[in-house]
Amino acid sequence: MFLAALDGCPTGIREILLEPGWRDVSDPIERIFSLLARCRQLIVQTDCICGSPGGALATEIHEADPQVRELLAADFQAWTDAVLECLLEAGRRFPDALDRLSLAEFVLTTMEGASMQARAFRDVAYFDRAVQELRNYVEILLYGRPGLPFPVRQALAELGRGRC
Repeated sequence: MFLAALDGCPTGIREILLEPGWRDVSDPIERIFSLLARCRQLIVQTDCICGSPGGALATEIHEADPQVRELLAADFQAWTDAVLECLLEAGRRFPDALDRLSLAEFVLTTMEGASMQARAFRDVAYFDRAVQELRNYVEILLYGRPGLPFPVRQALAELGRGRC
């Protein structure tokens, strides 16, 4: 039963979380933060008991058997691929030298680590601060500094879409 549940995770991510969460979000970078917001909703709805099931299982299972480890890795890969898809779609808005795969993995690391801290402290503020720091980092990559007001970010994003 455990293996069957894990086996459905990679495809379930897209159908259950991404497609509904991204339906009304056209900007690929904002889709990443929409995904993180959906994770935050899960944390809040469960009083900070639940975060990412894959992350919780990966830290709980000591010396997982190869099949379990492979399924957990596939779950993490599906998350990374979804974020990477957004980063690639953002195109030239990011610096050319940016390693988009590494950034996608960093987003996953932020999500998993922030979820674990929110669960440990029973306080979603740990998740919120980590996501805000991630947003600051992304804004530095995009605009040279964090904290630009939304209309300015939106205008710069529109300009960036014109470049290929």
